[in-house]
Amino acid sequence: MLLLLPCATAFYISIDNKKGEIKNIYSATLFGLIAGILYSFLDVLFTSDYYIAKYSIFSNLLHFGFIEMLIPIIIITSLYFVFIKSYDEMFKALFYVFLAFFAVYMPVRIISRNENIHYFLLFFKPTLFLLSILYCRKIIFRIYNKLKTCKMSFKSLGIPIVLMIIVLLVPATAESMWLIGFSTWSWMVLFFVYLASYIILEIILHKVFVTKID
Repeated sequence: MLLLLPCATAFYISIDNKKGEIKNIYSATLFGLIAGILYSFLDVLFTSDYYIAKYSIFSNLLHFGFIEMLIPIIIITSLYFVFIKSYDEMFKALFYVFLAFFAVYMPVRIISRNENIHYFLLFFKPTLFLLSILYCRKIIFRIYNKLKTCKMSFKSLGIPIVLMIIVLLVPATAESMWLIGFSTWSWMVLFFVYLASYIILEIILHKVFVTKID
């Protein structure tokens, strides 16, 4: 399952490239891969090998949520802003940057930071990371559409950004619950609610899309 994100990257590239709706898929993916390799190398080189867990869900959430998710996303998004020529295309291609980046960073992080690979790290963590990126894709497109129509307000932009931060912190919350010894069912319920919510979101958006076509 450590290969879930690399496989998902290849899958979405092949599917979306055939549609031809988004340019720069390959360049965005390459950027994400290079950024993932460099970031992982620096992370392994300059930071502590193992994280000493604290018996506090908030301390662990701060570590996993910010160190493993939010900070890398802020850094690679900022760098992508610098290198991209068209900001219009940036929003469309950002999903592939994230996917390729975490396809490298997440497996390296798991292998280098854990002496024993628990089934949570092997199966659930990669799936949670993938789901968070898929959620981000939906939210980023909503932000892009609002910017394109110049409907900028807290309701149209602030709420989606806050929502994106929340969905990005769910994997860290589940890992924190697992790490400090919460009941297996507690973090599994969070996992399946997170998964089911995305499936329901996909179904709703698909119905809306079909209705618009009709």
